[in-house]
Amino acid sequence: MDSIIISVIKDGKSFEFEAQFSSSAYTYRFVIQVDDQEIYFEPDEERNLRAVVPAGIELKSQQLELVKLIGVELESMLNQ
Repeated sequence: MDSIIISVIKDGKSFEFEAQFSSSAYTYRFVIQVDDQEIYFEPDEERNLRAVVPAGIELKSQQLELVKLIGVELESMLNQ
């Protein structure tokens, strides 16, 4: 499994996350740990990335903000 580093800035502070790439049959996903919570980024029907949080996991507001920033950065990296 390949990985890339996603860097984001929130409130003037820099954060880095390792995104593990995983592919299967006809699709792919990135698995990213945000504060010990595993978040998946995968393409939706329109080929845009969406964040998927496993059932039963509730993210705090700071984690949600980081997930949004990670999604924007990951989408930007894929569109280069």
